[in-house]
This record gives sequence, structure tokens and C-alpha cells, in this order.
Amino acid sequence: MGHWTGRLFTPLLFIIGFILLYVSWRLLKTHWYRLHHWTRTVGVIVDRHTDIDIDTDLDFDDRDDDDRSYVNIRRSFKVEFFTTTGHIVSFWHPSRTKYSLNLRGTRMNILYDPADPQSAVIADGISGGWSKFWFVALMGLVFLGSGVLAVMI
Repeated sequence: MGHWTGRLFTPLLFIIGFILLYVSWRLLKTHWYRLHHWTRTVGVIVDRHTDIDIDTDLDFDDRDDDDRSYVNIRRSFKVEFFTTTGHIVSFWHPSRTKYSLNLRGTRMNILYDPADPQSAVIADGISGGWSKFWFVALMGLVFLGSGVLAVMI
């Protein structure tokens, strides 16, 4: 680690890794609390929505074919479920995938706070709390591992 960039870059890998592990720990605590204190039920997707934003950036200084368009696609789906008191509650959940497999009529497990049913979340699957925890934790471990490798080299 004789080069000056290694002395700056390696601690940054460790810092990012520890921050990501801290965030994953907070996600784990939040999901664990929801699992033990919120009510679990089954919801049904009743509606889907897709927003498409097209942004054209014209920069004539770079090249002749500078017409660049950026497309931002945001998908969301509406889930309805019954509370233990028999009330129907619905909420919109953003889908993070480009191609959502969540079709109308799809049933999914929901966790909701009985005091505030609108704060419902998806309990399982790619949108569930366990997935978020594992993804962030693994990214933190990748950064920490990269820092260890940088120290060893």
C-alpha cells in the first residue's frame, strides 16, 4: 500500500462497509419488530401503475449525434387487505424491478400496524424486509472484504 491513493481508498472501503452493515442491522431490527408486533394477513394486488419519464439531453459540444434520451420507468402496485376488525385498507407499493411479475389478483403476505393500518408493508419476497436486510448486509461485507484485500496486497 505504498501509493497515496491506497492510503485514502482503503479506509473508505472500510467506512462504507461498516456503514452498510449498520444500516442492515437497523433494517433487521425494524423487520424483527414488525414480525413480532404487527399483524400478518394476506393482501391482493388490485391495481398497477407505470410512470414513464423521458428526458432528452441535448449537448452539442461533444459529438454530432448528441441526441440522448433517458427513460425512467417507475412501477407501483396497489394492495388491498382486510384488517382484523374487518376494514378494507389499500396502499401503493413501489415495485423496484424493471419487469414486475406482480399481476392483478396476486396474493401476498402483508404486515401492518394495527394502530395505523396504512403503514402496511410487504412481508415476504423480493420486496420484503428480509431481502432488504440481506442485500445491504452482503454489500457491506463486499466492501469490508475489498478493504481487507486492499490491506493484504
